[in-house]
Amino acid sequence: MLQLTSTVFYAVFALNIFLNWGALSSKSRRPQHSLKSCLVLALLTAALSLVFLLSGRLLLEPAGLLTLTPLLLGVLIASAYALHYVYLKKIKKSSQPFRVQPADLPLSLLIYLASLVSYHATAAWAVALSAVMAVLGYFAASVLIFDIMERMELNALPAAVRGRPVLLMTIGLVAMAFSGLNGLLAYGLISGIQ
Repeated sequence: MLQLTSTVFYAVFALNIFLNWGALSSKSRRPQHSLKSCLVLALLTAALSLVFLLSGRLLLEPAGLLTLTPLLLGVLIASAYALHYVYLKKIKKSSQPFRVQPADLPLSLLIYLASLVSYHATAAWAVALSAVMAVLGYFAASVLIFDIMERMELNALPAAVRGRPVLLMTIGLVAMAFSGLNGLLAYGLISGIQ
């Protein structure tokens, strides 16, 4: 029963992030990614995924409480936003109240992805590297999806699939392509690359 609750929690969490993520925002806004923001997000995600891995393996696993892993993920994300709030208040001297903006949600998505990776990786360096690759993949995908959407506006698409439907279909096709390549690599069907 607890495993089912855990799965439902992850599904709702992922859906919430996806609905608020930039993929469903205004298509007129080109993603602005600087090298600094990419590096900061990569380092932060790698550090938080290592904290997630170590706290899960050192606290939850010995006590037999692995079903509390979703709660640990929620605490980790809440602490990341609390640190962001402290950064805005103390270092940047911001007087505005802290609100989670859609621009902040990639951090949640990347921590979520890094937590999923930590289930399959055994070494800490593999978890950190996977978190950094998730950040780079996020930035590449956001630029790629925006470029695809610009190209789709040039074609005469039926009115029923314009906008978000074609965006979701495009994201699904790109995800299936990368999943297929990952499967080929994982099962050794492409032996020259390994």
